[in-house]
Amino acid sequence: MSLIANHAIIIKTVGDIDRQQWELFVAGHPQGNFFHTPDYVDLHRGIKGYTH
Repeated sequence: MSLIANHAIIIKTVGDIDRQQWELFVAGHPQGNFFHTPDYVDLHRGIKGYTH
C-alpha cells in the first residue's frame, strides 16, 4: 500500500504501477538505483526458470 496525498492506493501486482511514476520516484530518491527500477523487474521476468 502506498500513500499519495493522504490517499491509500493498494497495488496488487507490479503491472498495476504507473511505470513513469515509478521511474520518477526512483530517479528522485536519494538512494534510488537500477535495482529499484521497472527495467530491473523486467529483466528478472525475462529470465527463463526465474520464480519469485
